[in-house]
Amino acid sequence: MSGTDFLFKYCDGKFTDEDLNDEGNNFAARYFGDDGLYLDDYIESFEHLMYVEPEGAHDYKKFAAMLEARLTSGILTKPQLTR
Repeated sequence: MSGTDFLFKYCDGKFTDEDLNDEGNNFAARYFGDDGLYLDDYIESFEHLMYVEPEGAHDYKKFAAMLEARLTSGILTKPQLTR
C-alpha cells in the first residue's frame, strides 16, 4: 500500500498534527516548513522522478533513510542569514 493509499484509506486523505506526537510535530514543522531542508533533500535524492514517475517508482528505503538521517543530525532547516 502506498503512502497516498494509506492516507485515503485510514486518514480521510489528510495528515495532520493530530497524527503525530510532540516530537513528530516539531520535526515536521521544522523539516517541512518554509526554511526546512525537505525539498532540497528530496531533489537531491529523487529529482529524476519528480513530476514524471508515480509514487511506486520511489525507493522507500532510500526515502526513509533520508528522513532518518535528518532526524539523527538535528539539522532540519537552512542556515539563517544575518545582516
